[in-house]
Order: sequence, then C-alpha cells, then structure tokens
Amino acid sequence: MNMCAIVTKGSSGSTLTRIDAAARLMDPSVDCLYVDIQPMHSRLPGRVALDESLKITHVDPAFFGLSTLTRNSRINLIVSGGVAAANRMIDRAREFLKEHDIKALLLCNDRLFTEYAFVQAAKQLGIPTIFIQEGPFCIIKYIDPTHHWTKIRHNANTWAARLGFIPKIEPYGLNGHTAVLCVSESYRGRWIAGGADPSSIYVVGAPRFDDLATLDHVTLPTTRRVLFLSQPFAADRKVTEAASRAVQKLTADAFNAAYALDPFELTLRIHPRAKKETMRPLLDALQIPYEIDPSEKPLERVLFNFNCVVGHYSTGLIEALIMGRSICVVPVETEGFRLADEADKQLWFEDLGAPIARDPETGGAALQAALGGAEPTFDKQRLESECGVTDGRATERAASVVLDILRARGA
Repeated sequence: MNMCAIVTKGSSGSTLTRIDAAARLMDPSVDCLYVDIQPMHSRLPGRVALDESLKITHVDPAFFGLSTLTRNSRINLIVSGGVAAANRMIDRAREFLKEHDIKALLLCNDRLFTEYAFVQAAKQLGIPTIFIQEGPFCIIKYIDPTHHWTKIRHNANTWAARLGFIPKIEPYGLNGHTAVLCVSESYRGRWIAGGADPSSIYVVGAPRFDDLATLDHVTLPTTRRVLFLSQPFAADRKVTEAASRAVQKLTADAFNAAYALDPFELTLRIHPRAKKETMRPLLDALQIPYEIDPSEKPLERVLFNFNCVVGHYSTGLIEALIMGRSICVVPVETEGFRLADEADKQLWFEDLGAPIARDPETGGAALQAALGGAEPTFDKQRLESECGVTDGRATERAASVVLDILRARGA
C-alpha cells in the first residue's frame, strides 16, 4: 500500500516519518514516498533532510513549469498563468500520484499552492487525503491581518482569487480532507466550528511529542545551562523586520543582564528553516559567551541538556514545559505583528502563567529565577487543550487511523 507524504522543513517530516514507521510495523505491506516541497518556498528555499533509507522526491518550480521571477509565490503563479498554471500543477501532481500508484496522501499543511495541487489531484483520482495536525497554535480560519502592508497584501490576494487570477484556498485543514487527525478535543471543536464533517475528525494527540513521554523529565544538568529558540518570523512575514530586530536586541540585553547577575552557559538554536544570519541583531548585541546549535538533532533530543529554555512564542517552549524545564518568554511588541492571530499565540503564553521578560532588567531577573531550579508552574489544562495528552501513543493512534482508511478504500 503506497502512501505519499508531503514534507517541508520543520516538524512535518518528523511527524510523518513517525506515522509511516508505525504503520509499517502494523502492516509490512505499507510503503511511503516522501515529496519534499521546501524547494518551492520562494523566501526560504532548501531541502528537507530525511533518513537515507527513505524514498524522497524533491519538487521545485521547474517540476511544475513555474516562474521564479520574484520571491512571492502568488506573483510567480500569476506570471506563470494564474489559475491555468495552478491547473497544470494539479495535472502534474496527478501524473505523479498515478505513476507511483499512491493510495493515500498524508500532509501536515494545505495552505500552499503546491499542497493545494496535490490535494486536488488526489481528490480527482479518488485517493484519500489525510491531514495531520503537527502541533499547537494552529489557525483554523481566514487570517486577520493587522499591519498595514500585510492588509494590502492580504486584500490583493483575496481579490486575485475572486477575480480568478489564483485559486481560492480554504483555511488550514478545511480543504475537504478524508480525515483530519487533531491533537485535542478542543481542536476537534474548532474544526467542527469551521465547517468540517465531525465524522472525519479524529483526536490522536501530537506524534511529535511522543518522545517527551519517555524522556527524563526530572534530572536537570548540574551546570546552569540556557537554550534560546530562534524564530524566523520576519522571513515568514509574521512580524515586521523592525520588530524582529527590536526583540532580538531585547533578548540579548536580557541575557547580558542575567549573566552579570550570575553567569550561565548559553546555547542559541537556529530554527530548522533558517540560517545563522537571521539572528544577526541578537549576535551583534550579545556580550557574553555562547554556542550555536545548528538544529541537526530534533529538539526533544536536545532539551534535556538544559535547565531553562528562552524564546518568544515557539512550540519548543511547550515541549520544555512538558519535560519539566523552566521557560522565559521574551515578547515581540504587539504592534510588530502582521497578523492578529500570530499575536494571540504570544498572549497564550502570558495567560498560561509563563514568566515574561519585557525589558532587560526584568528579563535578567526572570531568567535568573527560572534558573533557580523551582518547578515551573502553569495552567496544565490549558496546555493539554493546545497540545493534547502526552502519553507516548499519539503516533500509534494516528497510524491506526491511516491504516483503517487505506483498508476501507480497498488499498
């Protein structure tokens, strides 16, 4: 039974390879072909690195015959022919799925044109599409832009779709999938409220968090060690460049202030989709020793080496809490967010009860308090509604749903 999994840099690869491996253990006839669409990303191109034993195809604009004139995927699609080009993408994806005799399509995102093309192609071929929520902070509605340039861009995209220049893509997970595998009952309710068929939604948890259930939650390093989680939110157009520079400067100032109170070891982790240069304002302002983590290992295999984790509103902060590590949040200024929904993620951490570093002085004190060894306190029910139950069995539950769908379709 051949499956096709659409992956990009980040946690989608980890999520889908886990489900694939579990499905193979349950049924050795299962096989999976991975399609890396990261080269299609106009602003953050690159390739997904998976285990060499896995079958993977890297898809770039040439695969679909698309222009690479600009760093804007919508403009490139319009230049390439608009809806006609999107239809050619669907045709090409359909040929690919037929060529490889694919029986199910797995994906963790469906908002990009490439994902749209594969989903539509699968539907035309009667292939079930299985959407897997990879983690927390998912926006299941049309975005609400706040920054003026983002509003202009959003309105232009809306009118481009209305006028037939580009295809209309529904909100996250609402593109008519055979099944949606979500992390919690809270998210199931959100998808139903968005118009999804209740019978198509399965609560399985987050496979990417399974390892957190078996790793050591208690033992802390004997030395005082801090991990910083960077986010390429300016490159992702989630916050403005000015806000990104400002929060990086604030982060550096907080680290400098905390180190002056009592030294510690600092490691800066580069986001899997980013490069070291995305942290340049932070690096230039730091006055203390640090090491760089290039993100070659999954975050859950790194977290246990640290006492405290610092970030903005990264999902990694949630993973740290699950593992019993203290966290400290350095907030992006509210006016710097391009999307109101993105700002809500940061507010979630404040409502959770996480310590906040709003300026260098309070940041230094908050970080030192976090390093003090006290058990972090937070609203655990609120955490579970966002990331599901962490019992180590989410992957198994997800794989079971996938196999049931394959068998029901006679694959």
